[in-house]
Amino acid sequence: MRNSIFSLVTLSLLLFSCGENQESSSSIVVKSETSTENGKTTISENQGYTQSTFPVVGKVGLMAVVCPDELWTPRVEKALDSVFGEYFRPFYPPQKRFEAYHLTPEEFEKRNKRVRNLMVLSLDPKVEAGKPEIDLKESYYAATQMATYISANNVKDIEAACENQLWNIAHRYDKMAWRREVIRNQREPGKMVEQRVAEKFGIHLDLPKNASVAGELKNFMRIAFPDESRPMDLAGGSYQTTRTNFNQYGIMVWQYSFTDSSLLEYQTMLNSRDTILKYNVPHEYEGVYMGTQYHPAVIPIRKQLTLNTIEGYELTGLFKFTGAMEPSGGMFWSFTFRHPKTNKVVTVSGFVDVIPTTSAVPYIRRVQAIIYSLRLDD
Repeated sequence: MRNSIFSLVTLSLLLFSCGENQESSSSIVVKSETSTENGKTTISENQGYTQSTFPVVGKVGLMAVVCPDELWTPRVEKALDSVFGEYFRPFYPPQKRFEAYHLTPEEFEKRNKRVRNLMVLSLDPKVEAGKPEIDLKESYYAATQMATYISANNVKDIEAACENQLWNIAHRYDKMAWRREVIRNQREPGKMVEQRVAEKFGIHLDLPKNASVAGELKNFMRIAFPDESRPMDLAGGSYQTTRTNFNQYGIMVWQYSFTDSSLLEYQTMLNSRDTILKYNVPHEYEGVYMGTQYHPAVIPIRKQLTLNTIEGYELTGLFKFTGAMEPSGGMFWSFTFRHPKTNKVVTVSGFVDVIPTTSAVPYIRRVQAIIYSLRLDD
């Protein structure tokens, strides 16, 4: 993301979708799911097959929809986009969680079936009218693949199922999108950096094997992924670069003493964030440092969240480099909580900055996976 993205003229176009900061609550605990039934639609799960161990292929965030041309109606396309195409908010440029694309059954047979996300629609006269059947298969053609098969008596039932019966399934696809990254990090971990994080902050994060500590201060650490990142200069660090056409993402962890509950209020969290970033994450240009974008169209969104029994607050928004000039910016995703053993306020914050021609979704999912892998160190 570059300077032009943050112009007020452009951002004003998004005002209709945001406004004041919003808070909600949810819980994410990694565990097995159960089968469900929803109204007149039968939803079954993982029945009658052996799960695959082959790796998935294809781009992150794409979902193949396999069906005859007559089933790929505007109503179906719109419904799938509504259910699966939710945007990561308040990120800009807009980033969809999933984008559906159509394949006929003949086209699908000629391609690799081990895509990450799959949806198959078909008509079956044996299925009772008004009662479409939905079968969710996890790891069907490939490990961690999410595949949903919808059979119905007629086109209208297919359309109705896509519009009304896939919300919970979309949540499962969304969960698997970041779980894939967690599984990969656990299979090929960055043990040395994980240990340094545990020793300093009393937490565990599942980090990839190419993770490295780009800079470390008393209560602050920045973790870089050098194969794909353009590192920022960090006070106390020794590496800096002037290359700009790189996709970069990384993780920062910081902590400070907990004194009272006001430290976890929305505005206080933002003020603390900006202060810590100002003094710990300067840009390579002198007098420039990382800050938060506060335009009303992209004001940070906070949500109460439980990650693996840890209660805290998730914060998403846009960052920008500010000060003497504003050379670049991007997206941030963070989680803040009170550590029950150290009595510190701990924040794990990821950042993503991509060139305009690149989808940010793969990098967003990697950051999300690291944050959602958070556990207290034993």
